[in-house]
Amino acid sequence: MQFTKSILALAALAVAAIAADIDWTSQPTLDCAKANWPAIKAKADPMLPMAGAILTPAQAAALASLLGGATTLPANPSDEFLRALPNAIPVSLLNTLSGSFIDSCLATHT
Repeated sequence: MQFTKSILALAALAVAAIAADIDWTSQPTLDCAKANWPAIKAKADPMLPMAGAILTPAQAAALASLLGGATTLPANPSDEFLRALPNAIPVSLLNTLSGSFIDSCLATHT
């Protein structure tokens, strides 16, 4: 089981390394993340139990603090939550999980 988690973690990191950069501090990005949050949440929540295998101890602690004891992402994240997310989850992994949704939204964001 641990071997499988390690393989999945390495695969996630490899895919994350090639993901496009998203500016998680820009308001249009935050708006697009919120607009697409149900899809992003659905993609990310199943990965949260594996966070310990993927994240550094500092990132895992930041994620635990951000989630406030919850085991899934919030249904309606605040701007503050979204701004803090890159401190808990590597930006490259965030981009892999949400990039397609946010990139599509940003292409039409006004």
